[in-house]
Amino acid sequence: MPRTIRSVRPLLERFEALDQVTLELDGHTTVAPLRYHSGRMMAGVFAARASALADKTPHSSLRPATIAPGVAAVVVIGFEFVTDIGPVDEVCIAVPLGPRLPGIPLATAVLRRDLPVWIWHLPVTTPIADVLGRRLWGFPKFVADVDIDPDLRSTALRRNGNNVLSMSGPALTGGTSWATRMRNHLWQNGSDVQVADHDFELDDVAISVRPGAARLDLATSDPVARDLDDVLISRSSIAYARSTGLRALLGMPQNLTPHVVDTLAEARRNPRATAWQAAGRA
Repeated sequence: MPRTIRSVRPLLERFEALDQVTLELDGHTTVAPLRYHSGRMMAGVFAARASALADKTPHSSLRPATIAPGVAAVVVIGFEFVTDIGPVDEVCIAVPLGPRLPGIPLATAVLRRDLPVWIWHLPVTTPIADVLGRRLWGFPKFVADVDIDPDLRSTALRRNGNNVLSMSGPALTGGTSWATRMRNHLWQNGSDVQVADHDFELDDVAISVRPGAARLDLATSDPVARDLDDVLISRSSIAYARSTGLRALLGMPQNLTPHVVDTLAEARRNPRATAWQAAGRA
């Protein structure tokens, strides 16, 4: 049977019962699993050439899901979070994964609210979020400037003062609540596929499937923007969503790779049993 999260306890209950491990990484005191106590987000889904996108993936097991023959999807999300390690803004660039059977696997994953994705790029605004994400999970993070409009109409990303991308969309009227899981797939340390579940509860969700509801602008001098420019069929969205309130929980890495063992050994005197017990109870 496919895995779903419909029967999982509400996140606030899980937050109260959660066992966390404290980690010292590169001078930062961090914790895992990581709770996201509040936040907002806006997201655009953009059509991409499946073959070009597959060429960008670092491992053959990371197969972009197709929404039509030869067409895959790239999701660009602007996040504002308040977490256990402080406030952080992010721009998540993710690729839905699945068998190359147009439409059906991706639609099924969305309906069962359990979406496997490859995290392609993940710029963040704080060094502690960058260090924890890269060192423990293998998220492709770097520190950058992220500006999210107070009305959730736009997200802008800059690196070293230079424009990378901006995404704009309308102020949709929401009201729906939505629980979902992003099953993050990561290329850890340039050698291993890592997986980590990211459970979300989204409030005041509004969705538009009107073509072109969101627009993506790219500064093609930046490597992240060039990556997107290489694969996108259009910079106009095929779907757009926003949420004015959220909670989330990022679980421990699921694969005990050499990188995870080394990181935990460095970060805590005897962390492995505690960390993996915490992961099992999350």
